[in-house]
Amino acid sequence: MDWKTISNMDVYTNAERDRAQRDNIALNSPPLQPSDLPQDILARLQPHYSNWSLQNNSVNVRELRKSDSVMLFEKQGKDWVSVQSFSGSVALGETAYAVSRRSLRKEPPGGGSGRGGDAGQATSSAANSEEPQLVPTVIITTPGNGSSIKLTDKKHITTSFKEYTFKKSDTVNSVVKNLTGQDNPSAILNYNPPFSEKRLPQEGDPVRVAVGQALVVKGGVTNTGRVNLSWKSEKGSIGSQSTSVQQGGKNQSVDWEIKIDNIQPGDYTLTAIAGSASHTSQFTIEPQHWLRLLYNDEN
Repeated sequence: MDWKTISNMDVYTNAERDRAQRDNIALNSPPLQPSDLPQDILARLQPHYSNWSLQNNSVNVRELRKSDSVMLFEKQGKDWVSVQSFSGSVALGETAYAVSRRSLRKEPPGGGSGRGGDAGQATSSAANSEEPQLVPTVIITTPGNGSSIKLTDKKHITTSFKEYTFKKSDTVNSVVKNLTGQDNPSAILNYNPPFSEKRLPQEGDPVRVAVGQALVVKGGVTNTGRVNLSWKSEKGSIGSQSTSVQQGGKNQSVDWEIKIDNIQPGDYTLTAIAGSASHTSQFTIEPQHWLRLLYNDEN
């Protein structure tokens, strides 16, 4: 539904009716639902996607322009990009989406539009009856879909550790060999001052042992206090992890972060789930020399 079929226009001024016609603002169309658009588009609609409505295929896409009340998204490669206007080859619902705000303005407290209390009260009651249900959204922001990450990239990769307490028969080399399969004392000595080659850990000493690389995954979520993240690689590696987040206010996005330990080179698919919402990111970890990176990254 667009401006041509707007009902109850008597509660709006002439200037507002003109603006609705100019910007194709869908004042009384239904709010967006999670299944209407890709998750990465829904997460970019502020303050919440339910404040927006989907333009239908009857709209002339060549006449649409981005404004405060209209947003246009076009598929470019693997990504959905916000554009000022559409290129000539797009098709709404396939390679492009157009959304418009569902209201020109907020109703003042107590209702009223300057055209009589009854009209204002009716509008306020209708707005209350159409209060959208708080539906969760979730998005993976890092790593981005289609990205390629090197194990030397400290923005995305960190070292993962295991805690260990030395026993009587242990040596630095034996502990590292047992936990990592490698002969390299730097996995302990580089991360546990004041221990060094001249002062080795003894029985009862707690240490942390560098056992691999961890991928830092970040994102945003609304209207829920928990995010579940699952992953799989082309080589058959699979896993899952969840994290709780301090739930924000109504439709307020909050950040979340999960670390995937022992990340290995290869192609990966991540899926974040929050309630009924989900978002997927596919990316590549580039192969590197594991030992040199792990034990020399702080030298």
